[in-house]
Amino acid sequence: MMWKNKEELVTLLLDKSAYFYVCGDAKNMAKNVREKLIACIQAVKGLSEADAMAKISELVSDKKYLQDVWS
Repeated sequence: MMWKNKEELVTLLLDKSAYFYVCGDAKNMAKNVREKLIACIQAVKGLSEADAMAKISELVSDKKYLQDVWS
């Protein structure tokens, strides 16, 4: 669903200051969600992987990307 709705997702996160919560398995699910979000940002914003990762780091710093994960 993230990929299908990538334009709306990225717009909400990067342009409208939405929050993104990840809750679940740290080893697989959280890692996969982060990788898919990076791909979505790359596709919508035309950024490199490094720049998309930097955007996620900004979201984390701003407490807009929050995780409640376990192993």
